[in-house]
Amino acid sequence: MDVKLSGEQEELQRAVRGELQRHAAGVSAPGPAEADIGAMVALQKSGFLDVIASGGSAVDAVLVIEAAATHAPGSPVAARALVGPCLTEESLPLIVALADRRVGAVCRFAAEAEAFLLIDGDEALIAASPSAEVELLHSRWGYPVGRVTTSGGKPLGPSSGDTLQRLWRIGLAAEAAGLMEAAVMHAAHHVSERYQFGKPIGSLQAIQHRLARAHIAAQGAKWLARRAAWDTADAVAAAAAACSAAEGLAEVLAATHQVCGAIGFTDEFGLTRYTARMAMLQTDLGGASAHARALARGRWKTPPLAARN
Repeated sequence: MDVKLSGEQEELQRAVRGELQRHAAGVSAPGPAEADIGAMVALQKSGFLDVIASGGSAVDAVLVIEAAATHAPGSPVAARALVGPCLTEESLPLIVALADRRVGAVCRFAAEAEAFLLIDGDEALIAASPSAEVELLHSRWGYPVGRVTTSGGKPLGPSSGDTLQRLWRIGLAAEAAGLMEAAVMHAAHHVSERYQFGKPIGSLQAIQHRLARAHIAAQGAKWLARRAAWDTADAVAAAAAACSAAEGLAEVLAATHQVCGAIGFTDEFGLTRYTARMAMLQTDLGGASAHARALARGRWKTPPLAARN
């Protein structure tokens, strides 16, 4: 099985990285709990948010999400580049937020969103921001968040709720993979320059093993997300990608902060650009346990516990 990216896909990722690096060179990075709207504007102007509408695939959209998570963490790319275009032909605004229920959903980018895609039983709805009541929440999770209650909204058809959930899982896995990879590389650079007793601490096997395990977790999530995007109708692949990502996030959080020590918790060092956001991704759609249950149901066709009782 050939799992390499095509030449066009590699060029796509290089182009997205280049665009985001040029954008970042001219502005100060947003704080760990701020939305990177500037990066979204740059990606929109370059056409990368509309890669699917331009004839690209869901895999191409996942590559855009990965690159954005690495170079512009805090930019709400997944909903706009992957979930929305694969779910509906409706025209989408720049900032789209995802909600797992109509009432009381805790959403990333709730205050910034111009539209919401939400799960309402078997159906998904698209609702404009004026129909949503948003209560801002204080958070150090790395994203601006709010508790959202929506009224109205346009139904997107039978079973669209399941489709939204699958796409959401693929998007969060891709975003998590990009954040994990960036965090590992940041920590690896630190341990190669941090000397103790005359040698870099990265030369110690204990450090190498921790970062090697973290790197494996990031790469596993990355390729599972790409595989799930190859067939967005495959609920098992989507749940597997999200489950692997959610479990990997815990590994990478612990490993990168442990090897970087106390400096890793300062925003000036830069590691929290990734890890603060990773913490909340662990909880999306119920976290690893919910993804694992969805994986089991899809793989072995077992009904939810509520249905069996």
